[in-house]
Amino acid sequence: MAIRKSSSAPTADDYLEEERPTRARREVDVFEDEDENETSDVSSFVQVGWAAAKKAHSSVSTGSRRNTEFRFTESAHLVKFLDAEPLVFSQHWVDKAPTKKSFVCIGDKNGCPLCDRGNAPSTKYGFRIVDLGGEDLVAQIYVATPTAFAAVMEQHEGRFGPVDTGYWELSKTGEGKQSRTVVRPVKERDLPEDWDLDPKVVASELRSVEDPGVKILRVPVAEDLREAADYC
Repeated sequence: MAIRKSSSAPTADDYLEEERPTRARREVDVFEDEDENETSDVSSFVQVGWAAAKKAHSSVSTGSRRNTEFRFTESAHLVKFLDAEPLVFSQHWVDKAPTKKSFVCIGDKNGCPLCDRGNAPSTKYGFRIVDLGGEDLVAQIYVATPTAFAAVMEQHEGRFGPVDTGYWELSKTGEGKQSRTVVRPVKERDLPEDWDLDPKVVASELRSVEDPGVKILRVPVAEDLREAADYC
Protein backbone atom coordinates (compact mmCIF):
# COMPACT_ATOMS: atom_id res chain seq x y z
CA MET A 1 0.00 0.00 0.00
CA ALA A 2 1.31 3.44 -0.84
CA ILE A 3 2.44 5.84 1.84
CA ARG A 4 -0.51 7.87 3.00
CA LYS A 5 -0.32 11.35 4.50
CA SER A 6 -3.25 12.98 6.23
CA SER A 7 -4.66 16.01 4.45
CA SER A 8 -5.63 17.85 7.60
CA ALA A 9 -4.42 18.18 11.18
CA PRO A 10 -5.78 15.44 13.49
CA THR A 11 -7.91 16.03 16.54
CA ALA A 12 -7.87 14.20 19.86
CA ASP A 13 -10.68 11.96 18.59
CA ASP A 14 -8.33 10.53 15.97
CA TYR A 15 -6.27 8.90 18.72
CA LEU A 16 -8.97 7.54 21.00
CA GLU A 17 -9.73 3.83 21.15
CA GLU A 18 -13.03 2.26 22.13
CA GLU A 19 -13.36 1.34 25.78
CA ARG A 20 -12.25 -2.19 26.47
CA PRO A 21 -14.42 -4.76 28.30
CA THR A 22 -14.95 -4.35 32.04
CA ARG A 23 -12.12 -5.41 34.33
CA ALA A 24 -13.79 -8.74 35.16
CA ARG A 25 -13.78 -9.75 31.48
CA ARG A 26 -10.42 -8.33 30.43
CA GLU A 27 -7.52 -10.60 29.47
CA VAL A 28 -4.91 -7.89 28.85
CA ASP A 29 -2.28 -7.33 31.53
CA VAL A 30 -1.57 -3.61 31.52
CA PHE A 31 1.60 -4.31 33.48
CA GLU A 32 3.18 -6.63 30.97
CA ASP A 33 6.93 -6.38 31.53
CA GLU A 34 8.55 -3.47 29.74
CA ASP A 35 12.02 -1.96 29.81
CA GLU A 36 12.05 1.73 30.71
CA ASN A 37 14.94 2.26 28.30
CA GLU A 38 13.05 0.74 25.42
CA THR A 39 9.97 1.96 23.64
CA SER A 40 6.39 1.46 24.70
CA ASP A 41 3.67 0.27 22.35
CA VAL A 42 1.26 2.60 24.13
CA SER A 43 1.43 6.31 23.53
CA SER A 44 -0.22 9.46 24.66
CA PHE A 45 -2.44 12.32 23.84
CA VAL A 46 -0.46 13.70 20.94
CA GLN A 47 0.02 17.11 19.41
CA VAL A 48 1.30 17.65 15.89
CA GLY A 49 3.52 20.40 14.59
CA TRP A 50 6.72 22.35 15.09
CA ALA A 51 5.00 25.08 17.10
CA ALA A 52 3.82 22.56 19.70
CA ALA A 53 7.20 20.84 19.76
CA LYS A 54 9.15 24.08 20.14
CA LYS A 55 6.90 25.17 23.01
CA ALA A 56 7.44 21.86 24.80
CA HIS A 57 11.15 21.85 24.01
CA SER A 58 11.68 25.23 25.63
CA SER A 59 10.51 23.90 28.99
CA VAL A 60 12.28 20.54 29.04
CA SER A 61 15.80 19.82 30.28
CA THR A 62 18.19 18.52 27.64
CA GLY A 63 19.06 15.74 30.05
CA SER A 64 15.79 13.90 29.45
CA ARG A 65 15.94 10.13 28.91
CA ARG A 66 15.66 8.62 25.43
CA ASN A 67 12.88 6.18 24.65
CA THR A 68 12.62 4.88 21.10
CA GLU A 69 11.38 2.16 18.78
CA PHE A 70 13.95 3.20 16.22
CA ARG A 71 17.31 2.34 17.77
CA PHE A 72 20.72 3.57 16.81
CA THR A 73 23.51 1.14 16.04
CA GLU A 74 27.22 1.80 15.64
CA SER A 75 26.69 2.52 11.95
CA ALA A 76 24.92 5.53 10.47
CA HIS A 77 21.30 5.06 9.37
CA LEU A 78 19.81 6.23 6.09
CA VAL A 79 16.20 7.22 6.76
CA LYS A 80 13.20 8.74 5.09
CA PHE A 81 10.96 11.02 7.14
CA LEU A 82 7.31 10.30 6.38
CA ASP A 83 6.04 13.66 7.56
CA ALA A 84 7.34 17.21 7.85
CA GLU A 85 5.97 17.68 11.36
CA PRO A 86 6.80 15.99 14.67
CA LEU A 87 4.41 14.33 17.08
CA VAL A 88 4.53 15.74 20.61
CA PHE A 89 3.30 13.73 23.59
CA SER A 90 3.84 13.14 27.31
CA GLN A 91 4.62 9.80 28.88
CA HIS A 92 4.31 8.36 32.40
CA TRP A 93 6.34 5.53 33.93
CA VAL A 94 4.80 3.37 36.64
CA ASP A 95 6.60 0.78 38.80
CA LYS A 96 4.88 -2.47 39.69
CA ALA A 97 7.78 -4.58 40.93
CA PRO A 98 9.39 -6.36 39.24
CA THR A 99 8.06 -4.71 36.09
CA LYS A 100 7.96 -1.13 34.85
CA LYS A 101 5.45 0.16 32.32
CA SER A 102 4.90 3.32 30.32
CA PHE A 103 1.50 4.96 30.01
CA VAL A 104 1.21 8.14 28.06
CA CYS A 105 -0.68 11.06 29.43
CA ILE A 106 -4.15 12.01 28.22
CA GLY A 107 -3.78 15.38 29.94
CA ASP A 108 -5.10 17.09 33.06
CA LYS A 109 -8.12 18.42 31.18
CA ASN A 110 -9.13 14.85 30.33
CA GLY A 111 -8.74 13.75 33.96
CA CYS A 112 -5.58 11.64 33.66
CA PRO A 113 -5.57 9.33 36.73
CA LEU A 114 -1.76 9.19 36.78
CA CYS A 115 -1.49 12.97 36.86
CA ASP A 116 -4.02 12.98 39.70
CA ARG A 117 -1.70 10.68 41.67
CA GLY A 118 1.26 13.00 41.19
CA ASN A 119 3.06 10.87 38.61
CA ALA A 120 4.66 13.54 36.42
CA PRO A 121 4.96 12.72 32.70
CA SER A 122 7.95 13.62 30.53
CA THR A 123 7.72 15.31 27.15
CA LYS A 124 8.52 13.22 24.07
CA TYR A 125 9.07 14.17 20.42
CA GLY A 126 8.27 11.60 17.75
CA PHE A 127 9.14 11.46 14.07
CA ARG A 128 7.69 8.84 11.75
CA ILE A 129 10.50 7.41 9.65
CA VAL A 130 11.54 4.45 7.51
CA ASP A 131 15.03 3.04 8.17
CA LEU A 132 16.27 2.18 4.69
CA GLY A 133 18.95 -0.09 6.12
CA GLY A 134 16.47 -2.42 7.76
CA GLU A 135 15.63 -5.89 6.45
CA ASP A 136 11.99 -4.88 6.06
CA LEU A 137 10.92 -1.36 5.25
CA VAL A 138 8.26 -0.42 7.79
CA ALA A 139 7.08 2.79 9.38
CA GLN A 140 8.82 3.37 12.72
CA ILE A 141 8.59 6.02 15.40
CA TYR A 142 11.84 7.77 16.22
CA VAL A 143 11.40 9.34 19.65
CA ALA A 144 14.09 11.97 19.94
CA THR A 145 15.78 13.45 22.97
CA PRO A 146 15.41 17.23 23.28
CA THR A 147 18.90 17.73 21.81
CA ALA A 148 18.21 15.36 18.91
CA PHE A 149 14.90 17.13 18.32
CA ALA A 150 16.80 20.41 18.08
CA ALA A 151 19.17 18.86 15.50
CA VAL A 152 16.25 17.70 13.34
CA MET A 153 14.52 21.06 13.70
CA GLU A 154 17.66 22.90 12.60
CA GLN A 155 17.82 20.85 9.40
CA HIS A 156 14.07 21.15 8.83
CA GLU A 157 14.33 24.93 8.91
CA GLY A 158 17.61 25.04 6.96
CA ARG A 159 18.43 25.02 3.26
CA PHE A 160 17.80 21.28 2.85
CA GLY A 161 14.42 21.21 4.63
CA PRO A 162 11.68 20.33 5.11
CA VAL A 163 12.75 17.00 6.55
CA ASP A 164 10.27 14.95 4.54
CA THR A 165 12.15 16.02 1.41
CA GLY A 166 14.84 13.62 0.25
CA TYR A 167 16.86 11.34 2.49
CA TRP A 168 18.73 11.83 5.75
CA GLU A 169 21.58 10.22 7.62
CA LEU A 170 21.06 9.74 11.35
CA SER A 171 23.97 8.83 13.58
CA LYS A 172 24.91 9.13 17.22
CA THR A 173 28.25 9.65 18.88
CA GLY A 174 29.11 9.28 22.56
CA GLU A 175 27.07 7.80 25.38
CA GLY A 176 24.64 9.10 27.98
CA LYS A 177 24.74 12.84 28.59
CA GLN A 178 27.79 13.08 26.31
CA SER A 179 25.92 11.67 23.30
CA ARG A 180 25.30 13.77 20.22
CA THR A 181 22.89 13.11 17.36
CA VAL A 182 24.01 14.04 13.85
CA VAL A 183 21.39 14.73 11.18
CA ARG A 184 22.83 15.11 7.68
CA PRO A 185 21.05 15.49 4.32
CA VAL A 186 21.76 12.84 1.69
CA LYS A 187 21.30 13.58 -2.00
CA GLU A 188 19.55 11.01 -4.14
CA ARG A 189 22.47 10.97 -6.59
CA ASP A 190 24.76 9.78 -3.76
CA LEU A 191 22.70 6.69 -2.91
CA PRO A 192 24.48 4.30 -5.31
CA GLU A 193 28.05 5.21 -4.33
CA ASP A 194 27.64 5.99 -0.62
CA TRP A 195 24.88 3.56 0.33
CA ASP A 196 24.93 0.94 -2.44
CA LEU A 197 21.27 1.63 -3.19
CA ASP A 198 19.42 2.15 -6.45
CA PRO A 199 17.29 5.33 -6.13
CA LYS A 200 14.55 3.87 -8.34
CA VAL A 201 14.35 0.69 -6.25
CA VAL A 202 14.27 2.71 -3.02
CA ALA A 203 11.47 4.93 -4.33
CA SER A 204 9.48 1.88 -5.43
CA GLU A 205 9.88 0.11 -2.09
CA LEU A 206 8.91 3.24 -0.17
CA ARG A 207 5.64 3.37 -2.10
CA SER A 208 4.82 -0.08 -0.70
CA VAL A 209 5.31 0.99 2.93
CA GLU A 210 2.03 1.26 4.79
CA ASP A 211 2.07 4.40 6.89
CA PRO A 212 -0.27 4.23 9.90
CA GLY A 213 -0.09 8.00 10.30
CA VAL A 214 -0.61 9.41 13.78
CA LYS A 215 -2.15 6.10 14.87
CA ILE A 216 1.42 4.79 15.14
CA LEU A 217 0.93 6.19 18.66
CA ARG A 218 -2.00 4.83 20.67
CA VAL A 219 -3.79 6.39 23.62
CA PRO A 220 -4.47 4.11 26.60
CA VAL A 221 -8.09 3.73 27.62
CA ALA A 222 -9.21 5.26 30.92
CA GLU A 223 -9.52 1.87 32.63
CA ASP A 224 -5.84 1.09 32.03
CA LEU A 225 -4.82 4.42 33.53
CA ARG A 226 -7.04 3.94 36.59
CA GLU A 227 -5.56 0.49 37.14
CA ALA A 228 -2.01 1.81 36.75
CA ALA A 229 -2.74 4.65 39.17
CA ASP A 230 -3.34 2.08 41.92
CA TYR A 231 0.44 1.51 41.95
CA CYS A 232 1.48 5.14 42.23
